[in-house]
This record gives sequence, C-alpha cells and structure tokens, in this order.
Amino acid sequence: MIAILFWAIWYPECEEMRKEFEKLSRNLTHLRLFWCDVDRDKEIIDFYEVYKVPYILIIHPHKEDLEFIKNPRSSTIGKVMTAYEEYYQRLFRNEREKAFNYIEMKLMQFPIIVFMRGDPQQPKCKSSRILIECFTKVDIKYKSFDILTDDNLKEWLKYFSNWPSFP
Repeated sequence: MIAILFWAIWYPECEEMRKEFEKLSRNLTHLRLFWCDVDRDKEIIDFYEVYKVPYILIIHPHKEDLEFIKNPRSSTIGKVMTAYEEYYQRLFRNEREKAFNYIEMKLMQFPIIVFMRGDPQQPKCKSSRILIECFTKVDIKYKSFDILTDDNLKEWLKYFSNWPSFP
C-alpha cells in the first residue's frame, strides 16, 4: 500500500503529520509512505485535485479506487497506518503460504523441475538455454515450467528461493 501525505510547511498540523509519517516510514514494512509539499509539487496536486491540507491519498494494491483521508489528525494517523500494516502483513503471509504450497506441489511432480524463461524448445534467456543444453548433453531427465506464463509464481519464486531475480 502507498500513502501520500499532502502537506504545507506553513501549516503547523501538517508539519506534525509529516514528522509522524517520516517516523512511521522507518518502521512499516508493507506500506510505503511519502509526503508531497503542496507548494512545490503543483502537477501532483492538480492531478489528485488536492485543495486542502493535510490530506492523505491511499493507493491499495488490490483495489482500483483510491482512498482519501481528508482531515487526518497526527494523533490518530499512527493507529490508522499500523492497522493497515497489520492487514497487509496478514495478507502477505496468506498469499505467501498459498504460493509456497503451489511451488512445493510443482517441485514434487518430478525429481528435477526447472523454472525457466520460455520452454526447452525455445528458451527466452541465455541462462535457460545453457542449462537446457547441459541437461540435454548428459541426458538428464527433467520437467520445466515457463515462469513467463505466471507473473505471480515468478515473483513468489524469488521469496521461496531467497534469490532476487530469475535469469
């Protein structure tokens, strides 16, 4: 989730809110908090039609509609953002569990499973091509899965393998 605080340096409540956002941004792992100075970032202000400060825009990854908090208070914003953090932590854990179960199910289908870009007949990257050539040379039997056909699986494989990317 992304939250953007629209603030103005000349309004004391905004400065308190910005400091609270800055403090929260260091501790929350599933939320990204930003602040936007209404006197400097006119293009963004116009785009989101911000006419009053403080004002918070919230963008949820699973919703199309934006959420707005039009009169936030620095005394309660920490509780609100912490509640969102807890919600997204639970959501992440649930999605991770489902994805890891799916990956483990795939891994149990055959002794060697290759998660690759493309398929053995048409590898889509050099590393996949080299691996397939090596397996073919020494006649290693394997099954493959094209990670380009499933973006969700591709992203979760990075967590599962604790590796930042796929070749």
